[in-house]
Amino acid sequence: MAKLLRIYNKESLEAVLQNTKDLPNKLEEELEKLYLLASKISYVHCLVSPLYYAPMSYYKGLFFRFFAENLTWILGGEYEILGQNACGFAIYTDNLIQSF
Repeated sequence: MAKLLRIYNKESLEAVLQNTKDLPNKLEEELEKLYLLASKISYVHCLVSPLYYAPMSYYKGLFFRFFAENLTWILGGEYEILGQNACGFAIYTDNLIQSF
């Protein structure tokens, strides 16, 4: 489990996925989902952090955060409301304005 601390990008996530014998199956499945998503992102400086928790408890699946200069610009993820699966996000306009 300590190897999760070493994941910070797509390549380090891929290295962990190549040796998963000491990871629980459910965790391996979630890391594979994260890798598939990270593989679709072409941004060179994309950070991947499977240990980062969502500050909102209603997110139930993948959670994402876009930030620059340590300011959150966009925060979102997968959740369920009234029995329906949904995905949403919030744009932090004050932080965007501050960054420009």
